Amino acid sequence: MKQTLVACVVFGVLQFVPAWNLRADVEQDLITILRSNTNAAEKCEACRKLRLVGTAQSVPVLAELLGDVRVSQAARYALEGIPAPEATVALRHAVSGLSGAPKAGVIDSLGWRRDTESVPQLTPLLTNNDQMIASAAAAALGRIGGKEAAQGLGEALDKATPAVKPRIADALLQCAEQYRTEGNPEAANAIYSTLIRRVDFDHVRVAANVGMILAAGDRAPAVLREALAGQDETAQMAALRLAGELEGSSITGVLTDLLPGLSPVLQVGVIGALRQRGDLAARDAVVAALGSPEPSVRVAALSALGVLGDASVVSVLVEAAKSPTEAVQRTARESLVALRHGDVVGALVTHIPKVDAAAQVEIVRALTARNERSAVKDLITLVQSDAASTRKAALQAIANLADASHLAALVDLLMMTKDASAIQDVQGAVESVAERISADTNLDVTPLVKALGTSDPGTRSALLQISALFAHERIREAFRAALKDQNDRIRVAAARALCSTRDPELLPDLLDLARGTQDADIKSMAITGYVRLISDERAGLDAARRAELLEQVFAIASRAQEKKAVLSALAGVADPRSLRLAEEAVREPDVRREAEAACLQAATALAGSNFELAERALNKLAAEASEATVRTNAQSVLRRMKSGWVCTGPYRVAGKQAQDLFDVVFPPEEGNPDRLEWRRAPGSPDLSREGEVDLGTVVGGDHCVVYLKTRVYSPKDQDVIFSIGSDDGIKLWVNGELVHANNAVRGLVPGQDRAKGKLRAGWNDLFVKITQHTLGCGLNLRIIGADGEPIPGIVFDPAGGSQR
Repeated sequence: MKQTLVACVVFGVLQFVPAWNLRADVEQDLITILRSNTNAAEKCEACRKLRLVGTAQSVPVLAELLGDVRVSQAARYALEGIPAPEATVALRHAVSGLSGAPKAGVIDSLGWRRDTESVPQLTPLLTNNDQMIASAAAAALGRIGGKEAAQGLGEALDKATPAVKPRIADALLQCAEQYRTEGNPEAANAIYSTLIRRVDFDHVRVAANVGMILAAGDRAPAVLREALAGQDETAQMAALRLAGELEGSSITGVLTDLLPGLSPVLQVGVIGALRQRGDLAARDAVVAALGSPEPSVRVAALSALGVLGDASVVSVLVEAAKSPTEAVQRTARESLVALRHGDVVGALVTHIPKVDAAAQVEIVRALTARNERSAVKDLITLVQSDAASTRKAALQAIANLADASHLAALVDLLMMTKDASAIQDVQGAVESVAERISADTNLDVTPLVKALGTSDPGTRSALLQISALFAHERIREAFRAALKDQNDRIRVAAARALCSTRDPELLPDLLDLARGTQDADIKSMAITGYVRLISDERAGLDAARRAELLEQVFAIASRAQEKKAVLSALAGVADPRSLRLAEEAVREPDVRREAEAACLQAATALAGSNFELAERALNKLAAEASEATVRTNAQSVLRRMKSGWVCTGPYRVAGKQAQDLFDVVFPPEEGNPDRLEWRRAPGSPDLSREGEVDLGTVVGGDHCVVYLKTRVYSPKDQDVIFSIGSDDGIKLWVNGELVHANNAVRGLVPGQDRAKGKLRAGWNDLFVKITQHTLGCGLNLRIIGADGEPIPGIVFDPAGGSQR
């Protein structure tokens, strides 16, 4: 234990003191640990540290441990890192005296130290009967490298056992790589050639061929050609592995020259390499490969053209995109989207009139996928095609690509379209564009407004539907004019379009339409559109205004479905008028269920701002609602609204802010608070805030004080914790004793403060002062035990148990 402490202390000191100041002392302490009788774990830790600070002084004791299987690995790990030559000598001398795993480990360490003097000692071990030792010797010689190591590995290659031969081959590869990186390609190639001739392992032969190509220098193109054109599959694999990476246009020339004569498998590989290289000079050769009878070659060529191709390959890609073969079609479509060289868009557009309908559809698909907005005008022209598939594709593309700059052209398109079904298709596409651009406040709607003057009823009806998506004074004027048009068809179309408007400024027009029309269906549509527009947050209407408008439209609703639409909107409006309207609707049998549901939601929404009104409505629902679920939900909301507290206030002092009022004594603190008027403190109807007192409607503004009180029943004398959340500051008295004070400015979070206190058996008085700074105001107080759990039997009741 003492040695462990010493090791930890000295190693910790090394983190902050330069090593040269304490190195000797630290090293000696670690050596002491290694020579002690301490356990293996502590010795291993000392070895780890000696790797960092050890010198020749540490070598003898570490060498002694190399034969101890418990710490041998740690000892040689330390010796590997000590820069002194004595460490290498110790490892070298240890080899002959060890066996098994410790011996293999020491051999491995000599390899990591790249000790050339150990090569004569390690070479004979390549044929050792112990496979582990022979493999370790091979790995070490591979790391050491050099002529002597490579010669020894080469001589042992054919003599080695089947288990060790792959390790020797790998080691020879390492030797060759060292030669190649050191600028000796001749020596590297000699080893590569040996491996290719004498080894049957594919991974070794591939690696050797890779090395030969890399070592070839300026001859790399010729060596690559020879490998691809030959019959050695491992050479071909090596060539394909490098073909995409080797630099120089001559490599591209070799690949394109060989491509036609290669097998399909090699053609796929070479085309992939050309795609990876990105050399546009390969384009024609890849295009020629599209004539291959092999589908895999054609697919590879199509994929490569997405990178290597330019505008000139558009025609072949479009034709391929029509293919019934899924792989061919998918790849051609992807390449049409990927093309980036030359005027691809121009080529696609120019090609449109030259091809059949199927090809036109593929061109449109490509333009859409490329997000080519510049092609919209050409697509608009294409909508006039006689082929239904072409028209449909063009309209879909227009719906996705067109923007505000195309509005005039789109309006012209609609004006030119005479067939009724075609008008609907065009209208759908234009409406999709209008959805995107209608929010543009700088949009010039002149083309649309001018077109609305057309005498053609069908076209004008379509234009009115599109106009409903825009909010603009000139559009409003056009609507109002159309509603008074002498043509019945135009008036009906304008009325129906008005019911879809997104413009809040047209709310009065919608209401007038609902009031004045003799068509019951249009009236229902107008009421529905009116309600939708009122409920849209983008209309910017506050609760009071929404309630007022809903009340107006409810007065003219005659059908049950119309009234239900209004009631559904009322439910989310927190305003007394909404609640009153819903309560009146309860008397109508055909909408009673919907009206009761609206009452429940409206009352719940009002609870925070108008507690008494909400409570009255909820009590009535709890007692009289026709639906059991409404009665149950009303009762649940009422229970949550009963906070268990009463309150008085607010109290203010002119010129003082909330924190200044914290210690000001107001009448409730002066004694005999019962003489004051106390009222129930509103709880929160929000399930997530159960038990919370919501004082937002009590404070009536900022910078004031509110007091609360209640009585708490405890079944016994006990120590408790008051878990408190408040907005803002709080003082808490229990049975007249101040137990907590925090003059804070904050939002309410349950459990923000904790205060210890005592409750006596029976009823206890709780008295609270809350300061209000700005925004919300409230209290959340729970009584819990030391374990944080609620205490059984605790009851809050301001009346002191009179209702128990």
